[in-house]
Amino acid sequence: QRLDQSSGNLQRLSNEIDRVKREDSARLQEEYRRLVQGLQQAGQIDEQIAERLQSPVLPDDLVNEAIPGNIRRAEHFVSLLRRIVNFLRRYLQVERAQCEGPLSILHKFEEDVEVDSKSLKFCHERLRSLLNT
Repeated sequence: QRLDQSSGNLQRLSNEIDRVKREDSARLQEEYRRLVQGLQQAGQIDEQIAERLQSPVLPDDLVNEAIPGNIRRAEHFVSLLRRIVNFLRRYLQVERAQCEGPLSILHKFEEDVEVDSKSLKFCHERLRSLLNT
């Protein structure tokens, strides 16, 4: 029952992500364009810098310690959460009880869900970030 509720919550979260993306994407792009244009008109930056700012790139040190790329986008993270719920649903549907250690369960989880340990490390932070925005 809890896993069914989790699936429903993931669907609502996915719908909310789609809605926010539709509403915010164009607004953020326009706001960023106006910011660069305003800096250029104020003489704070020249045309070459303004052109480079049209497609900003994050510094390497920030990217290396940031949330892994496979869960950075909200849609990909929700997809991972769905795979986790499906794994738990399959794992709990057994005919007889088994005794397994945490490492054994983690190994099965990583193989079945196809996720690495670095992504799992950032799942809590990513979910909190997603729910707060």
